Parts: sequence; C-alpha cells; structure tokens
Amino acid sequence: MDDPRGPSERLVEQRLRNRVMEALVALSEGDSGVPSVGVGDYVNQFFDFIDDDIPWHWRDWSCFTPEEVERLDAVHRLLNAACAATPRIDTDDDFIASGWPARIQPAARTALNVMQARGRFREDAEEETPSE
Repeated sequence: MDDPRGPSERLVEQRLRNRVMEALVALSEGDSGVPSVGVGDYVNQFFDFIDDDIPWHWRDWSCFTPEEVERLDAVHRLLNAACAATPRIDTDDDFIASGWPARIQPAARTALNVMQARGRFREDAEEETPSE
C-alpha cells in the first residue's frame, strides 16, 4: 500500500464492501438494531455506500457476486420505501413503531448471511476472493 497514487479501484471496492457488511448488521437486528446506532445512522450507514443517487455504480463493483447485488437491492428497495413512508420520523421509538425495522430485518439478514458466507476482503491488498 505504498503506492503514491493511492489504492486501486478494486481495493476501494473491497473496503466499501466490508463497510456495507458492517451497515447490514444493525439492519439485520430489526427493532434492536435501531437504538444500537440511532434512527439516522440506521438508514444512512447503508445509503452511504448502497444508493442509486451516489456517483459510483455499486451494482457494478467487481467484489460483489450477482446474488449479493440482488440481496443488497432488496434491502435498498425496502429502505427507500421506509424513508418514503416515514419522512418525518426522527426518534428511534417512532421508527420502530412504524414496523419498518421488522420488515427490513429478513432481507438485511439474508444479505448479510450471503455476504458473510464469502467473508470479508482484506483492506490492504487486492484479492479475487475474500480471505477474512
């Protein structure tokens, strides 16, 4: 990682994939995941990396399998629906009461399980398959 030009696109994608896995943890915990990070971060941690309104095309990342993209897209759709349905909710309790965390949980758990089955990528070297 002594390259003065910075990390390669692949290495950046590997790191971002790992952050996506971390964001899925709270989502996969359902109601209990909301207070663990707060309602704002519950949603935003995922959207920091997986969102169609950001400049990178996450569906094309070389470190995702087609199944991972499919599972992440399902979570993405649910989170978008939750945000549309609860635009003014700003407390953990109100968001939990909306029922959205319980609806998001199964899809998030499935996405996380699929990604964990492959594992995490190293963050200091490019890999074809996860080694951690």
